[in-house]
Amino acid sequence: MTASGKATILYDGDCALCRRFAGWVRLHDARQRFDLVPYQDAAIAEDLRLECEGAVHVVTPSGRALRAGRAVLFVLYGLGYRRTARVFARAPLLWGVELGYRLVASNRSVVAWLLRL
Repeated sequence: MTASGKATILYDGDCALCRRFAGWVRLHDARQRFDLVPYQDAAIAEDLRLECEGAVHVVTPSGRALRAGRAVLFVLYGLGYRRTARVFARAPLLWGVELGYRLVASNRSVVAWLLRL
């Protein structure tokens, strides 16, 4: 999956909020560090497919899988928001990132409606 030397972002292609996030990454990924793939179209193991139903995942070039808030912080770091990503990757802020991610992910349709997506 990471043969290109890029990190792969696995997102929910059926979710308006997730598609918006993928579009934002494409727009800001000038160095093309990421491959964006809806998990529904990816050749991945069934257990990872089930996990992707609930959270965005990033598979790093080394093959490490990151999920939810940690995946978003990895993407932010890769897009050049390094200071922000480093600050929020430390406890207790990381706990807030994960909690915030969980709240948004469990209410995706409401958040998408509020954002008029």
